[in-house]
Amino acid sequence: MSSDVIRAKEMESSVPGDLFDKVKDKRVKHASILRGQSLLHTTSKLHRFPGGASIKEALEWVAAQDTTTSMDATLIFDDGSGLIFMEGKFTEYETMSDEEDEDES
Repeated sequence: MSSDVIRAKEMESSVPGDLFDKVKDKRVKHASILRGQSLLHTTSKLHRFPGGASIKEALEWVAAQDTTTSMDATLIFDDGSGLIFMEGKFTEYETMSDEEDEDES
């Protein structure tokens, strides 16, 4: 098993089980990565998955992008919701309704 696949599995396993069950069948439309050691030395990349990708496929793509610097990533689903990872660990699930709530306050 390659190190990218292992890293992708570690990222996947950091998502709480009940949440993963809720999103496991969704298709990932985009993956966004931000990598670097500081704000001055940071690069970002947005990748589009034509036809959508499974969470596993998207995480394997993310894991293959970098092995040497700090990296954060977001998997964006067709419905606009997303899984956010920092330093390779799940941190947040964001939905479109979360953003609408912030706009109203």
